[in-house]
Amino acid sequence: MKKFLSLLLAALMLLAVMPAVHAEEPVTIRFSWWGDAVRHEATLKAIELFEQAYPNIHVEAEYGGWDGYTDKLTTQIMGGTAADVVQDGGHFQTYIIYGAQYTDLNDYLDIIDTSHFSQSLLESYCTVNGQLISMPTGVQAWTTLQNTSLLEDNGVEIPQRWTWDTLVEASKKLHEADPEAYMLNVSMETMTNWLFPMYIQQKVGGTVINNDYEMEFTAEDLTAYLTWLEDMWAANGLQGRSEQLLYDGSPLENPKWNGGKLAISMCSSASYSWYVYDEYLKEHIDVVDCFSFPEGEGDNDTIVVPPASFYNIPAASEHKKEAATLINFLLNDLDAGRAQGTVRSLPANSEVLSVLQAENLVDAGIARAVELGSPRACINRGTPTGLNEVQNVLADYIEQIAYGQITAAEAGPQCYEEIQEALEDVQ
Repeated sequence: MKKFLSLLLAALMLLAVMPAVHAEEPVTIRFSWWGDAVRHEATLKAIELFEQAYPNIHVEAEYGGWDGYTDKLTTQIMGGTAADVVQDGGHFQTYIIYGAQYTDLNDYLDIIDTSHFSQSLLESYCTVNGQLISMPTGVQAWTTLQNTSLLEDNGVEIPQRWTWDTLVEASKKLHEADPEAYMLNVSMETMTNWLFPMYIQQKVGGTVINNDYEMEFTAEDLTAYLTWLEDMWAANGLQGRSEQLLYDGSPLENPKWNGGKLAISMCSSASYSWYVYDEYLKEHIDVVDCFSFPEGEGDNDTIVVPPASFYNIPAASEHKKEAATLINFLLNDLDAGRAQGTVRSLPANSEVLSVLQAENLVDAGIARAVELGSPRACINRGTPTGLNEVQNVLADYIEQIAYGQITAAEAGPQCYEEIQEALEDVQ
């Protein structure tokens, strides 16, 4: 009995000095993103793996299409109701417009491993005023998807690389051979947010609108771009605006695209699977080099090769540690990488990318787009994305040109002046 009591006493004393061990409290965090069905399914699988690895953290998934996502995110950020982790596509502009609404991830580098990410990528695209406000989900390139069969069948000569001018000439030939066919499948967003900055950057170099809200192009440069659009409509390279308007929110759903009557779509490599989504498109669509100015013209033969999108933690989040844990898992865990594949373009994590390549899990179309774009990469696209006032001014004049209400020569100086006024209003 004495021996038993002695052992019992010793055990009680040991328990008294041992630190208390408590199971981690369960936490629910929200995660919002946009994408297609393929991205949704892959992301949900990665979340399932995360919850298995971290059973105390439950993730509520909030997802949908691109259309309306930015407006919704803007409202939530301004109201302090955004998810704990958000996928943002325009973090620089969001940061500029809304102030420091995102968490500085430098405070969570004990959780988020950045060792397999390009430091120049993090510095150029993810850091503002010394704050690491986002992590890149992948690396993408602005790319050209071409229906080679449509062009060849209609006797259109295909150059090694399209220029802005050869697109106009080829448009005439294509539409004359097939009055139902057009050269470019574009939306208003394509014309204001992507083609415009690409044209300006190639023409003059530098950025389009800098962080001091100053235009780095002239009224003549803007007029030249608007004239190119005017020429494309005159050559029947673009559908009439009233028809185009039906698919402004999602040009990939234009029936002429998968019906073989639109020769070229512009998109980011991250959206490749959205545009090449059925057997006809998979058979007929080739990834080709983005167009540019002829050799000797223009100042800077660049295209956009930025992160595909970004993961951010809004400043209002009450679960920043858990949010950082989720971001780290999505970007660094190899099984999560396998689950997601290239649904957000090529992984920015070099280790994950190497594993996917070794296991043949990299989409060939996405890889080709980034391969073509990388040698022409610009450091920062410098677009008016996120500056809605600038987009709206430009869109208004493009609309007027499309309907023949004003010429490009008339529109250029007026549009330039109104953009200047819009920029002064947001300074």
